[in-house]
Amino acid sequence: MAKTRNVKIVSYGCLVKSLPLADYTVIKDKADNRKTRLASGTGGVAVTSDQTKNGNYTILVVDDERTNRAIFGLHLRRRGFHVIEAVTGEEALEHLATQPSIHLVLLDIVMPGMNGLQVLEIIRRSLPAVELPVIMVTAEEEDGQVIRAFELGANDYVTKPVNIEVTMARIAAHLKESALSSNA
Repeated sequence: MAKTRNVKIVSYGCLVKSLPLADYTVIKDKADNRKTRLASGTGGVAVTSDQTKNGNYTILVVDDERTNRAIFGLHLRRRGFHVIEAVTGEEALEHLATQPSIHLVLLDIVMPGMNGLQVLEIIRRSLPAVELPVIMVTAEEEDGQVIRAFELGANDYVTKPVNIEVTMARIAAHLKESALSSNA
């Protein structure tokens, strides 16, 4: 059984929730095993279908706007990704604590309650950028928040309205980089 510890999520000086977060070494071991299976699971046969290739990856989409989650979810599922959706930052952290199979996070910056920057800061306490890529989703006029996101460890960002093809290319690049670094 995986070791867990309680992590207190504090927002604006008060305790919001206490959740179990899988121990970093357990996540790392599971991620390494999963990535080994991904690398060797094709049996030497070249896989060319996006549907088959992307089916090995789970993406967490975090946005308080239902329409944004639906758009990302639709396009990601069409490309064969497994998608988990979260409405709040707290819900995103719960998914990350209980589902170590998440490979990448699309994280909205502006959300009520715990915002995307606060969520990113908590994620980076246990998971470095090479193990769990986080792409921030922001409105164009939020340059200061984009800079702060990079300072906190974001891998990349996309702006709203989102260009789906550019977003998919960025997702693919970060998943590939993450897989290469885990096999090094």
